[in-house]
Amino acid sequence: MSPRRLSVLAAIVIAIGGAVVVANPSSFGLGSIAQAPAARPSPDKSEWLKDLNLSTDQLQKIQAIRSQYKDKISQNRRTLRQSQQELRNLIGSEASTDQVREKYTQVKTIKQQLADAQFESMLATREVLNPAQRRQFVDHMLKAHENFRDRMHNRH
Repeated sequence: MSPRRLSVLAAIVIAIGGAVVVANPSSFGLGSIAQAPAARPSPDKSEWLKDLNLSTDQLQKIQAIRSQYKDKISQNRRTLRQSQQELRNLIGSEASTDQVREKYTQVKTIKQQLADAQFESMLATREVLNPAQRRQFVDHMLKAHENFRDRMHNRH
């Protein structure tokens, strides 16, 4: 994979909140990709994962990866939401500029920690896949990024 394509892939993972493959034996769902707005029916998110034709061993390894990163990613998301709310409150308050800057720095740090955990999860998942499955994985993430970007653009 070219460095440019890898850079684009990394940016996509971060931009969409990490395309962490979540392999649930009953539903073959996706992890961290944003949900479609309620007004639109959401496409079957499991189709692409089924198309990867994962072996039982691969499925078990991906489940283990998901378990390994799930709590860390969830905790970072909760902390990020809370810190972002605190930042909004500070901006609208009589807080000093230094207090607002400090909270902003905290939000940036948490965002980076979340992105790092999502990226590490994606890399671990990538290691489980064979080259053909990796290409399908990248293609799916590119499409998911485009869909996410379109949904975000249509919200505003």
